[in-house]
Amino acid sequence: MENIHLRKLQLIDFILQEHDEDSIARLEELCHRIAYDEDSKTKVIGFRTNGMAVIKSDFLQLIEASLAQVDKGEFLTFDDLEKESENW
Repeated sequence: MENIHLRKLQLIDFILQEHDEDSIARLEELCHRIAYDEDSKTKVIGFRTNGMAVIKSDFLQLIEASLAQVDKGEFLTFDDLEKESENW
């Protein structure tokens, strides 16, 4: 297996020899995505009432799961919630 230093040098060499604007733009986009993904794994965006940190990537996963439930029709309307709350 090549060592990481050699692989990084090969990537640098590739970038230095690339002259196509679209290719450079695609490489920049990839770098931004990688940085965003890494940031999402550790970035604290808030705290729960118990003091535990809310991590950005966990929060995004919860949103995606909620949207999937909505797509499946697995939700309560406000009217249904009001009716249900009468029995609490």
